[in-house]
Amino acid sequence: MPWIEPGLRRCLREAWGIGAGVRALLVGGGGQHWVAEGGRWFVTVHELPGEDAYADLAACMRTARELAEVGLGFVAAPVAARDGRVVVPLEGYAVSVRAYLDGVAGDFFDVEAVGDRVGVAGMLAGLHGATGRVAAPPVRAVGLGARGALEEAIGGLRRSWRGGPYAEDARTVLGRDVRVLREALGRFDALAAEGGGPRVVTHGEPHPGNLLRGGAGRWLIDWDTVGMAPPERDLWMTVWPPGAPGRPALRAPLDRYRELTGRDVGAAGLELYRLRWYLNDIAIFTALLRGPHEATADTRKARDALAASLRVLAAFGPS
Repeated sequence: MPWIEPGLRRCLREAWGIGAGVRALLVGGGGQHWVAEGGRWFVTVHELPGEDAYADLAACMRTARELAEVGLGFVAAPVAARDGRVVVPLEGYAVSVRAYLDGVAGDFFDVEAVGDRVGVAGMLAGLHGATGRVAAPPVRAVGLGARGALEEAIGGLRRSWRGGPYAEDARTVLGRDVRVLREALGRFDALAAEGGGPRVVTHGEPHPGNLLRGGAGRWLIDWDTVGMAPPERDLWMTVWPPGAPGRPALRAPLDRYRELTGRDVGAAGLELYRLRWYLNDIAIFTALLRGPHEATADTRKARDALAASLRVLAAFGPS
C-alpha cells in the first residue's frame, strides 16, 4: 500500500513523535509492516475487516501492553502514542508501533524442534498465569465466525458457483470431501457442547511464524488475537504444529506446561481447538471463493489452502 506512506509518516510524527523516514518490509501478514527511524521502530498498518475490528484491535494491543508491564518479557508489545492510545486510525486502517526487535521469525510451515515447542509451552504457562492482572482482554468464543456461510455453501453444492474464476474449483473440492467436512463439524459441535475449564488470557496463534528468535531472546509477536479462552486454544499448537499436521503429537510441551502450572490439559479441548483451526480456515476460504473475486495471488492461495485444509481433515481427522 505505497499510497498510504505520506499519511503514515504524518501519523507517526503527530501521534508518536517519530519523525524520520519509513521503509516497507515484506514480512508477516494481517497488514503491512514498516521500519521507522532507521530501524528503531517496527510499525504495522493493520487491516480492519469489519465494523468492530478497530475496537477489538485496540483491546488486544492494550492487553499486550499490560502483559509486558506486569513482567512478561517475551511479549512483543506496542508502545503508546503521546495521548495513550496503542492504535491510531489512518484512512480506514489502524497503526501500531513497537520497538524493533533484532530477531528472525520462524516460518508457519517450519516443523519446530522439540525444544522450541517446549519453550513456547513455558511462555504460555506464564501468559495464562497472568490472568487477572490485565484489565479487560477480549473474550474469544469457540464458534466458527463464518459458520453460516459454510453451511449455505454446503447446501448449494448442486448448483454452479459463479462468484469468480476459482468458484467452481472450490465447489469441486468441497463436494469431494463434504462427508468428511460434515463429520468434522459434527465432532466440533459435540466437543464445543462439553464446555471447558476456566478461561485464561491466551495468545491465540502461538505458531512458529509468531515466535521471534534473536540470540538468547525469544518473543511472541502478533498479539491481535489475544483473548480470554480455555488454555487449549494455545496449547494445541505446541502438540501439533499447524504447518505440519501429519507430525505425531508431542507430549513434552504439555508435560512442561503441567510442571509449571500444576494444571492438567484436556484432550477434548486440544482436539476441539485443532478442529476449529482447520474448519475456520475452510469456512473463510469457501466464503471468499464462493463470493465475487478475481484471479489474484491471494485468491489462488485461498483455493490451494482450501484443498489442503480439507485434505488434513480427510487424512488425519479428529485425534
